[in-house]
Amino acid sequence: MGWISDPSPVEDLPIITPADELRGAATATTRTASRRSAISPQGLLGDDQFRVALHGFMDRWHGKHPIPWDFFYSVNDVTGRDLNWFWRRWFFSDAYIDLGIDDVRRTTGGYAVTLNNRGGMPAPTNVVMQFTDGTTSIVHASSAVWQRDSTRP
Repeated sequence: MGWISDPSPVEDLPIITPADELRGAATATTRTASRRSAISPQGLLGDDQFRVALHGFMDRWHGKHPIPWDFFYSVNDVTGRDLNWFWRRWFFSDAYIDLGIDDVRRTTGGYAVTLNNRGGMPAPTNVVMQFTDGTTSIVHASSAVWQRDSTRP
């Protein structure tokens, strides 16, 4: 994982960058695998809807030569959702996954946790809360929680 401490701008190129320009950057493999988990199964679409969208894309483009935009438009069309905010940040930006906790407050109904998406990448997250009585609670949030912040690059 030497790439993590490499200050080279090559490591921060958008995933849509042609492969011959990546020159072995981690972006080529790690970001595409991460994108799959951000959109499914516990991500933006869920496993069933992602499967339907993927099969819709394959049915439309079987035997043809799709480009990435064909995938984006097919998924948008099959799901009936405008996911351009997601595609833009995962494929066209230099955003990265860096989530943090800004605040934890006790409320009348339990606790309120405020997350900060420092890197700007829409990613699913699990907040694991451990209480003084020894119990643990896990709250899952899909990538959709970051849609409201879609003005970020």
